[in-house]
Amino acid sequence: MDTISKILDMIHVRSTVYFSKSVLAPWSMEVIEQPGICRFHLVIAGSTWVRLSDGSEEVELHAGDYVVVPRGKSHVISSEPGLIPDSTHKVPGPEPLPVPIFEPQPAPGPSTQLLCGYFRITSFAPDLIPAQLPGLLAVRGSEAERPEYVANIISLIQAELGTMREASLIILNRLTEVLFFCALREWISQSFVEGGALASLTDQRLQRALSAFHESPDQNWTIEALAQVAGQSRTAFASGFR
Repeated sequence: MDTISKILDMIHVRSTVYFSKSVLAPWSMEVIEQPGICRFHLVIAGSTWVRLSDGSEEVELHAGDYVVVPRGKSHVISSEPGLIPDSTHKVPGPEPLPVPIFEPQPAPGPSTQLLCGYFRITSFAPDLIPAQLPGLLAVRGSEAERPEYVANIISLIQAELGTMREASLIILNRLTEVLFFCALREWISQSFVEGGALASLTDQRLQRALSAFHESPDQNWTIEALAQVAGQSRTAFASGFR
């Protein structure tokens, strides 16, 4: 099994779709911080801007694009950059929204249709990955060079939104889980190419530790134990994850 497959196989995630709505410009809403979850926003039609509330990162998304907010940071979604959200449009954390808000039919006139939800990750190893993830992880499904498989998944999502029959919510949850893994795979692959922190995972000694973790995920692994498997000192092993 290749390195990326080993990493992704150790990640357990459950998706919850809770919001699908068409909005007319100008509009802006803030999603409050929710530690422990990863928010996501998929643009079905139109375009939108997503920025972290602290202003550190911002992306523009078009139909077919989606963004994952890995650390659950507070962020603003708007029809154009710089719009200040009305306090009444703040989207709360997931717990107060047990019933999804779905408006599958597009609003009349030029509008943006969004599908929003969150990923709850129950297993994320190695710890290096969440520490290195950007504030906004965008996948450009709208670009000419977009991966065809992403477009196919989004087409299935659009079909479910158009029918909303029995079990559609379950299907949407599972399809968006695939989008999460697609985003993570692309980000990890790019990190390997660019020689970022994750590139250390291609080291053969770290590979041995990664394989051991993958084969025995229930074991109470410590840095010392993994370093022993890798044949390195604790300090040398830990330095590979910085």
